[in-house]
Amino acid sequence: MRYRLTFAKREAMRFTGNLDLHRTLERSMRRANLPLVYSQGFTPRPKITLASALPLGYTSEYELADFWLEVDIAVGDVRKVLGKSMPPGLRLIDLEVVDLQAAKLQNTITSATFLVSLLEPVPKLDQKVAAMMAEEEIIREKIRKGKKRAYNLRELIEAVRVLPEDENGNQRLEMRLRAGEGTTGRPDDVLIELRIDPLSTRVHRTMIQLSLKEDG
Repeated sequence: MRYRLTFAKREAMRFTGNLDLHRTLERSMRRANLPLVYSQGFTPRPKITLASALPLGYTSEYELADFWLEVDIAVGDVRKVLGKSMPPGLRLIDLEVVDLQAAKLQNTITSATFLVSLLEPVPKLDQKVAAMMAEEEIIREKIRKGKKRAYNLRELIEAVRVLPEDENGNQRLEMRLRAGEGTTGRPDDVLIELRIDPLSTRVHRTMIQLSLKEDG
């Protein structure tokens, strides 16, 4: 049976990378004594897939992971034992059964939404956001597999809006950025375009949007 886990990544695991996060989930499932399905080959690994890597230093309230069990176990029973086995930096939010023939989780992601808190004041933030959103092209370069490649950052920005300040008086932005194979928008790139130092911000993923497409 295939299950989809929705979980939060809290402050305690903000600097845990994607590979270590994967290992942490695996250990949590082992502690829960779940009968995981393993891959084939010389080094079998539990079949666990994460939706989208979260950049180091980010937190999230909406991370997704699919995993497979050798036997059918009621969702409520899996939720109970897994929730108790997860470390303090992770929190189980939801668990559901997914059709075995459904598309790969990574292939169904269309966009992700982020809440960005600015730790230093940014003058004329509304005007900067409006000017960026009015652009038709924002050409940037990135290095992939040792080669430079130009891309249009503007095409990856679905929406950016200025939110009311938080309880500490920090300015805030909400970003919805496209996500897909080779076309993933990153909050850091948007912040740089706005002349904001990414190191002076806190980024929190609030949602991952999925399509409804099926394999084949």
